[in-house]
Formats: sequence, C-alpha cells, structure tokens
Amino acid sequence: MDCLPKFPFCPQQSGYAADFADGIVSTGVSGGPSYSRLDTTGNPSIVTASWVLRGRNYDLFMGHIRNWVRSGGDPFSIELALETTDPAEYRATFIPGSIQLTEKDGLKFVVSAQLEVLPNFVSPCSDEWASRAAMDAFYGDDACLVMDTLSKVVNEDLVYVRS
Repeated sequence: MDCLPKFPFCPQQSGYAADFADGIVSTGVSGGPSYSRLDTTGNPSIVTASWVLRGRNYDLFMGHIRNWVRSGGDPFSIELALETTDPAEYRATFIPGSIQLTEKDGLKFVVSAQLEVLPNFVSPCSDEWASRAAMDAFYGDDACLVMDTLSKVVNEDLVYVRS
C-alpha cells in the first residue's frame, strides 16, 4: 500500500461499524438445511464511519475529499481497527454519495461516510489469529501441548537438519 495516498484522519473509535462481506452464498433446500459454499474471497466490507473535526482540520479533511473526488474515486490507505483489535492500514475508497456533514456546532464539524474496505487477511498463511482459532478448534485444551511439541521439534530436533 506504499503507493496509495494516505488518508490521515482516523474515524472516531465509537463512531464506526463494519458489515463484513464473507463471500458465502447460500441456497435454501426444502426439507433440509441450506446449502452454503464459498463464492469469492477478498470481498470488500462496508464501513460506516464518522469523524469529529475542529477548525482547520475540517478544511484539510474536505481538501482530501475534494482530491478523492477529482481522482474519480481512486483508492487510498486508511488506518482502521477491523479484523483485529490493533489498528492496521487498509485499502479503501469512499462509497460515492455517502459523505455527509451530519453536525456543525461552532468550529466542531461531524462528518460521516461509508467506505468500501478490502480485507487484509485474504491469505490464510498471514492470518495468525485464524491459525490460532483452527488450533483451538482441532485440539481444544491440548492446543498448548501441540504448540510446545511443535516448538521443541522446530527449535531443538530440526536444528541439526538445517545446518
């Protein structure tokens, strides 16, 4: 995401919500449970966000919005806490027509918008928490024992194989 312009304003922590797109399609079957399957991966999530801006920060925010409009809606990077508790950079774009000034009180401006945000964890190889969840699902209370065994194999038993 190095070549994407950075949107420097983080949404209000209590002011955003996400609708995660999972890419699963489901068909109802008469007389039984629905049939579900994965259709696509890496589907964008819809994030509803708001920013509380004061004074010149509002001017700069709107400058970024105008640049985004002039670009034709090109994507940018923005820091959000979506897939983990820690904020991360995401590739996003505003949903056209969703940017609104929802409140103005003196020099305080509240802007809300919807963003289309691509997920960071498309590849299971880079998703530590999904790996932990799988370990927990497969091994339950024995997950720690499995991790200790793997640690011993990698750090002790395979040391001589690598050299």
